[in-house]
Amino acid sequence: MSRYLKARSGQFVGVLALLAISMAALRGNSIIMRYLIDAVVGQDLSGTKLYIKIALGYSLFATSLYVCGSICQNIFKTAVINDIRLSVFEGIIRRSPGDFAQKHSADYISALTNDLNTIQVQFLTMLFMDVIAVAVMFFSAVLMFYYQPLVAVCTILSALAVGMIPSALGRTAGKWEKLRSERLAALTAMLSECFRGFETITTFGIQGHIRRGFQECSQTLRNCEFHTQRLRALSDSLAQLLSQLAQVGILALSCWMVFTGRMSLGTLVVFEGLNGSFCSGLDSFLRIMPMLKATRPIIDRLNAYADYTRTETQRDIEPVFQNSLNLKNVCFGYEEGAPVLEHLSMSLRRGGKYALTGESGSGKSTLIHLLLGDYPNYDGEIFYDGTELQKLRRDRFSRVAVCIHQDVFLFDDTIRNNICLFEEFDEKRFEWAIRASGVRKFTETFPEGTFYRVGENGERLSGGQKQRIAIARALIRNTGFLILDEGTSALDRDTALAMESRLLEEEGLTLLTITHRQEPALLAKYDQVYRFSGGGLARVSHLPYTIGEETQETMGRDALWR
Repeated sequence: MSRYLKARSGQFVGVLALLAISMAALRGNSIIMRYLIDAVVGQDLSGTKLYIKIALGYSLFATSLYVCGSICQNIFKTAVINDIRLSVFEGIIRRSPGDFAQKHSADYISALTNDLNTIQVQFLTMLFMDVIAVAVMFFSAVLMFYYQPLVAVCTILSALAVGMIPSALGRTAGKWEKLRSERLAALTAMLSECFRGFETITTFGIQGHIRRGFQECSQTLRNCEFHTQRLRALSDSLAQLLSQLAQVGILALSCWMVFTGRMSLGTLVVFEGLNGSFCSGLDSFLRIMPMLKATRPIIDRLNAYADYTRTETQRDIEPVFQNSLNLKNVCFGYEEGAPVLEHLSMSLRRGGKYALTGESGSGKSTLIHLLLGDYPNYDGEIFYDGTELQKLRRDRFSRVAVCIHQDVFLFDDTIRNNICLFEEFDEKRFEWAIRASGVRKFTETFPEGTFYRVGENGERLSGGQKQRIAIARALIRNTGFLILDEGTSALDRDTALAMESRLLEEEGLTLLTITHRQEPALLAKYDQVYRFSGGGLARVSHLPYTIGEETQETMGRDALWR
């Protein structure tokens, strides 16, 4: 947290100075009150009127300073929270797809919402309240020394003794606050899945199971909040009790000094007010310190997101694919001891057409992620035009290759923006892309045309329409390397075959298709068909063969086994 305060150190010091001055001004009113009380006790009418006027004017001045300080404090807090939000979001967004998938998306959402709210309410707000409490204690102590040093010393010593007790609860509170943050993230994840899968839940009638799961998550969160609030209440009560005991003790000492003639009645009244302010500041300080300590795990969690760096070699070379893409002895697994791809070697040339077939789970989609640089922790080598993939800039791969996935994500925006992805493209190219992909056919039925809003994740469109948008999204970029990961599976058979055939006829386009369609006539149009099986592959030429019945003789010398 200190990094964000240091980044705005000038503003931070300015706000603290303004708050300190306003607290000093408010405490300074006690000097006027002392003279006013002494004037009343001495029955000095003219002096009483004078001090009342001075007190009113001074109170307006001190209150104005305090209001300005409060406004500046709130402006500063919102600015710091925005800095943290941007920093954490930047740390999340620069993750590789593989690293991003290590956590549930709800964890990221919870960090940017629940955790930031905790920081604003329980750290920044409490930090300024703590500063105000310390300022009140300091200026009250200064004025008490001015009036009666002996009593002031006793007040401060008692405060130090009292302050050591509740602060011990801070570490325990921090543990529960961390657990509460984790449970909030779990609840957010559960709600996210529930609402995204609402149709499946209602279709299969599993509301009871979902309800029980929600109740369990909610109860676990409630238990964490109960322990957190219990510790906070205990800390507050203990601080309040000890502060009151100290205040009573100081009052008794002050009364004794009045009886012995060492303090005037006016000084006693003002001193008691200062003692009350000092004890009030002490009470606030004792309550706030455990809360500040309790936010430490939350701050560490946010810092971990903001400070994320990829554990991979420096990537500073622009990716280029003008000649060939080669894989040599590539091995990869999501978990140690569970390989998905083993000793995979293959070659793609620029402009070639390649198909990947095989049973589900054989590693086809995993290979696509590797080619796009999503998972850097593979063994072996992947070369784009002779340059190892690890040396290429991951953020520039979209200029070389575009992948159309089976599950298409759409923003809650217009069809046009979902195709262009908020970039500017020539209108002629846009029109060509929507006609070539078939998007134009269904947008003509909308009054808004391509400015039709698709809803959350395209809920107002069919699966086939969403895939057409994804195809247009790829075509308009003209990268020269198009990957279809079941990219036409939501289209009807005839439309899918026509779309795929059109792409196969594009000269200069490198096409890599994952398909489960058993269409020998279509597969024969590919330069090579790679059949995957258990982490290995067989390269099949476009000679006539029947899917599922390949023999060693049919494959001939083109067969490659792991």
